[in-house]
Amino acid sequence: MRSVAALSNNAAPAAHFYVRTQMQQIIAILITAGQFHVAIETTTGFEVASFPNTGDGVEKFSEYAAPIVKREATRYKFCMVSLDKDGDGEIGHELMANGHGPASLSPAAYRAYLAKNPNERSSAVTAAKACLDAFPFLRKLEF
Repeated sequence: MRSVAALSNNAAPAAHFYVRTQMQQIIAILITAGQFHVAIETTTGFEVASFPNTGDGVEKFSEYAAPIVKREATRYKFCMVSLDKDGDGEIGHELMANGHGPASLSPAAYRAYLAKNPNERSSAVTAAKACLDAFPFLRKLEF
């Protein structure tokens, strides 16, 4: 924990507030035409899978991700990159409807990351790296 002292203009001693910072991992979702690819960060790297961008695909993703998230016992933050011209599809709708409020990296920012890192190929893992590059605050949760 780190202490953050409140500023005070009077003679009373400053109050101390405590901010607790907890590291969190990322679940990146790369949306392409009709499907989505996920990279779930773990202590040993990323676990990846692909699903159709339908209600059934979202259900299969949930079944796939649940034991990984439980095993890791950490907090996760979602980040999406949609390369589908039709939008985020069912996965985007379900994340928002369930209060996950994913960070969203624009297609242009994702392409710029790929151009800056020519050895990376387009994938959910690359989407995770691009998200963390653009949004380093995804790593920290402060309360």
